[in-house]
Parts: sequence; C-alpha cells; structure tokens
Amino acid sequence: MNTELLKKGIKVGAKAATIGVGAARMKENMSYAVEDQIVAAKRAMKRTRYAAEDCLDETEYRIKQHPFRAVGIVFGLGFGVGLMIGGLVGYKGARRTGCCQ
Repeated sequence: MNTELLKKGIKVGAKAATIGVGAARMKENMSYAVEDQIVAAKRAMKRTRYAAEDCLDETEYRIKQHPFRAVGIVFGLGFGVGLMIGGLVGYKGARRTGCCQ
C-alpha cells in the first residue's frame, strides 16, 4: 500500500515538474514575444517621427516656393472651418429657441 502511494506520489511529482518546466518555457517565450513587440513599436515610432519630419520639411519648402498659394489655402481652410462652426452654432441656437418650427 505504501509503495503504491509512493509510486503515485512520484508520478504526480514528475507530472508537476513537467508542467512547471512547460510553464517556465511558456513564460520565457511570452517574455521574448513582448520584447519583440516593444522593439517593433519603437521602430514604428522612429519611422513615424522621421516621416513627420520629412513632411514638415517638404511643407516648409513648398511654402517658401509658393507663399501666396500657401496663404490662400490657409485662408480658404480657415473660412470653411469658420462657416461650419458658425452653422453649427446657429443651428443649435435656432433649435433651442424653437424659432423655426
């Protein structure tokens, strides 16, 4: 009886050790995967920063080459955004007072 119990205990211990080794491997693999994703994210951030800097340089160059066109574009965008905001404010104001029902 004791020998059977001892054998079963040894088998359970061996399985627990195997599971522990597997868990350690899984932990190590997950650690590597996380590190790889961190490195990939850092690379993506660098590429994004470089692309933004290139875009900024290109914009500065185009503004220096065509200053009046740049002013006209900015004026048009500002005017359009102002019209949209004015329309939204006017719409909400008219809706609250109930003047147009």
